[in-house]
Parts: sequence; C-alpha cells; structure tokens
Amino acid sequence: QKVSEIIASEYYWPREALFLPEDECWVLFCFWRRQLSDGLELPSCILRLQEDFNVELPEGLLLSLAGMSFGAFCNEVLRLIQDVPSPEC
Repeated sequence: QKVSEIIASEYYWPREALFLPEDECWVLFCFWRRQLSDGLELPSCILRLQEDFNVELPEGLLLSLAGMSFGAFCNEVLRLIQDVPSPEC
C-alpha cells in the first residue's frame, strides 16, 4: 500500500488503488514518457521509497525496473526490508 501511495503521489496518478500486481512498471513509472521529458519523478520516487522503508534499492533492481511487474517490484522491496536488521533500542 505504501509503495502505491508513493508512486501515485510522485507521478500524480488519480488514486493509489488502481495498481495491480500484474501492472507493468513501464507504465506506472512512466518510462514511456522519458523520451518526451527529463522529469525528476523517478529519482524522487526512488529516494522516497528508500527513505520511507530505510533501505537502499540496488542498482540492478533499478536497471531492471522497466521490465518488471508492480508485484515483482513490491516483492523485491519487501525482501530488502526484511533483510534490514531492526535498530536496537
């Protein structure tokens, strides 16, 4: 849900609930539009994801993002979150 909210916010999608696991990241992250504009939506979105989930998205994941489904991307983010050790009190 949080990943959907961040993407919807950064790309001005009408509502975050429209994202399905089988949706293509090519569409959600507007890779088709990159030829038309040099927007900062993607870097901003990635930074927000990293900050909100306290993880660093590996370069390999970012390079393969355009060919992934939304569900696969969320699974990768979840895997990274689970690999991060909890801060000690």
